[in-house]
Amino acid sequence: MTSRIPLFVVLMMAAAVPARAADLSVTPYVQDPRPDGIQVLWETDDESLGAVEYGTTDAFGASAASPEAGNRHEVALSGLEPGTLYHYRVLVDGEPAGVAGTFTTPPTTPTAFSFLVYGDTRSDAAAHSLIVSRMLEHPASFVINTGDLVSNGGVVAQWEEFFRIVADMTRDMVLFPAVGNHDEVNKRLPESWWRFFRPPAADAGHPSYYAWSWSNARFLVLDMYVATEASVDCLYRIGAFEDCLDAAQTDWLEVQLAEAEQDAAVDHVFVFVHIGPYSSKPGRTGSAEIRSLLGRFLGSKVKAVFSGHDHYYEHGLAGNRLHYIISGGGGAPLYETAHEDTLAAYPRDVRVSTSVYNFQVVHIDGPNVEVSSYEGDGSLLERFTIDERPACQTAQDCALAEPGFCDGDWSCDALSRCAWICKPPPECESALDCGDPPTDACVGGWDCIDQYCAWQCDALPECTTAGDCEAREPPVDCPFGGAWSCPAQTCEWSCNPPPPDPGTQPDAAIHDPGTPDEDPGTEDAPVVADPGTPPPAKSSGGCSATSAPGTGVVALLVPAMLLVLFRLLRTRRTHRSIC
Repeated sequence: MTSRIPLFVVLMMAAAVPARAADLSVTPYVQDPRPDGIQVLWETDDESLGAVEYGTTDAFGASAASPEAGNRHEVALSGLEPGTLYHYRVLVDGEPAGVAGTFTTPPTTPTAFSFLVYGDTRSDAAAHSLIVSRMLEHPASFVINTGDLVSNGGVVAQWEEFFRIVADMTRDMVLFPAVGNHDEVNKRLPESWWRFFRPPAADAGHPSYYAWSWSNARFLVLDMYVATEASVDCLYRIGAFEDCLDAAQTDWLEVQLAEAEQDAAVDHVFVFVHIGPYSSKPGRTGSAEIRSLLGRFLGSKVKAVFSGHDHYYEHGLAGNRLHYIISGGGGAPLYETAHEDTLAAYPRDVRVSTSVYNFQVVHIDGPNVEVSSYEGDGSLLERFTIDERPACQTAQDCALAEPGFCDGDWSCDALSRCAWICKPPPECESALDCGDPPTDACVGGWDCIDQYCAWQCDALPECTTAGDCEAREPPVDCPFGGAWSCPAQTCEWSCNPPPPDPGTQPDAAIHDPGTPDEDPGTEDAPVVADPGTPPPAKSSGGCSATSAPGTGVVALLVPAMLLVLFRLLRTRRTHRSIC
């Protein structure tokens, strides 16, 4: 005779076991700011219901719910006022979760504001964390990363680590990324890019290049790694065997520049791209495509070009006096600088070039632009202003203005400002027509491209093994020592992590054998639907050791049910095998 457990006993046991609340796995952060709205995103370790409470005080007063239950939540807040500070917090299954945050909507009228710039945050979490802690000492409206956020864009764990490091910053201000060569995977954006970022929907030509406005400034993020092409037209235009912006991005950029020129509400335009027009790293020269755009930028409202790629800080004036800033000291191994090697081939005025961790605070107040660069220890590295160029009606009105740093002439541009126009290089039919190398030029040779002479620096390898770098002076002091490595024939110096706290070693040594270690090499893959629970494996006899996946409630319920069943059967003196 078979005994059954009464239904009320099962229900009572289930009710007695509390359900586990979902925890935050990615803390709340903000994206896609608009004068009348913003998006709040977060993730939980289990399926949950989500909502956002928000308002102009910490009492909130309004709320918006996540569209459906899930692990990833994305709530669009709308009906907001421009240029207004809002408070918000997220709810997970109806309960407050994480730390409450604030954000400011973009103002539509001239209002003083500041923004932060840094880049190349890959490889060294400790150095990246240090820079973020220093950046948080400076109030700002948003932050821009110039690219190479992670070492390998295809590794999910690196993106999750990145967002843990920046959590206190991205909770209160939007982070706008430029895609770097380490971020893309085979000329495609990785799945994690689509997972974490929401570029400004209104002005995004593509998730990797986009624009937005804040007060009286316009911001353009370009992509030199995904939306690019190598073509004959590209070769003729830039005079080098490199990728160019593809046709769609080129057209989008021209529209953005032209619209800003016609918009009286826009006083300043800033361009952000991972690889900039120049490089002072031995063996590099910068992007020929971005150099080819400097003349177009000067004829528009562009005030400066910010880039990364090279792991140091550099500020200078291009040959036509347009400001450029290399901000690549966000945590990646630092590079040495040797700007003297490329000045002859690419004339410019280098104001500061130094191998240090760094970030920038840019302050806009009406027509005034001030850039302050800081080192990783918080000390001021450089401060400069970007001034308006002299007004003119003809080129003759510019005679007393400061000339550029290339061979050129004055012009009065379409916005009635003095513009220094660099002359094209010498004409040629072959490289033999180009004559002697420029004075103090880098190691290289002439090329005759599109009937113009172009001096091309040889990309000489710095190393073949880490041992080739040992004679170099480390670019930064490391309190726990450091080591050289040689990725891609380039010397990189990395600091050793601090030793573990002796007081926490016993706890850290405890390892749950039932929980597999996280694989740091997990590759990004498209999110797929759950195919369902597989049927339990069949057994030739005895008790099956396979249990279907379930919640913590089921895991606790099973032992209790077995105990009740055992007692019932025992009272009936029934001898059965219980498993």
